[in-house]
Amino acid sequence: MTELPWNSGIIESIAESRNDFLTQIFLFFTFLGGQEGYILIIVGLYWLYNKELAYRLAFVVLGSTIINNTLKSIIQNPRPFVAEETYIENWAVSEEMAEELALGYSTPSGHAMSSGSFWSYFFSQRKNTIFRIVCIGIILMISLSRPYLGVHYFEDVIIGAFLGILVTFVVLKYMSGIFTKWNSFSRNVQNLLIIGVSLVIIFTAGLISDFEFLGSEFATFLGFLSGSVVGNNYEQKHIDFDVTIDFSSTGKGIGIALIRYIIGAVLVLIVLVGLDSIFESIAEDFSAEGYILRFIRYFAVALVALLVVPVIFVKTKLASQNPLKD
Repeated sequence: MTELPWNSGIIESIAESRNDFLTQIFLFFTFLGGQEGYILIIVGLYWLYNKELAYRLAFVVLGSTIINNTLKSIIQNPRPFVAEETYIENWAVSEEMAEELALGYSTPSGHAMSSGSFWSYFFSQRKNTIFRIVCIGIILMISLSRPYLGVHYFEDVIIGAFLGILVTFVVLKYMSGIFTKWNSFSRNVQNLLIIGVSLVIIFTAGLISDFEFLGSEFATFLGFLSGSVVGNNYEQKHIDFDVTIDFSSTGKGIGIALIRYIIGAVLVLIVLVGLDSIFESIAEDFSAEGYILRFIRYFAVALVALLVVPVIFVKTKLASQNPLKD
């Protein structure tokens, strides 16, 4: 592990002059740019706006995050204040979160990279000027939240945001071809491929990291990605709910959207938190068993979000069902 010669003076000055109001704002944006934040956004888009866009955004952000974790494991630059063991007093996060973050590495920033890829891809899909300004603003706020909270150097977020946007350029150039090739496989083959490849990568990452923190992140992201593929495939084949909401009657349309999202979010959070509570009593997070349980947990979250929740929408008449093609 080698510390890169990044400038710590700026974040040291920030650490000495934070205020509660700004800290709460940046904690919100750091949540928005974390695992749970992306899950809640992606499933919301899937339930309320555009299933295909949500599915592609999941691939973009999860792919970007996997690349980020690979780079971190290669560079192995410790986070600010970790080498000095002063991170607890210098980071504006909970002590529990600080202890977990200290196990990981700093360069490049995962929050900056994932926000750069996710929101720049979203930016490319809409022509609305205000929406595009909001996308740029979110990338900046998520990225800035990390040095403000003290958990990253500014160099980390600059590199991360650049790489995230670069990922989007590559995706925009090649995604259509990749999805065309992917869709040439049957759904069953897709399911087996994504689960099989994910498990191989997870165990490889586990063996390389000695089943420590950084490798466990692969289990998280690949679990959700695998569950998304399987859930979307079964939803398209057996349900294919119509995401469209009629807003001609404003109150009714908004009401249906809110009910859909509340029902879905509650179920997702129950699975996310419930399985976490159950699994932590079975195995330690940082072990081979813990990796498998983490994979299962996030696989289940995606499966519930993309398959179980749409079934509930159709059964409760919150959404209609499109004519099934096969």
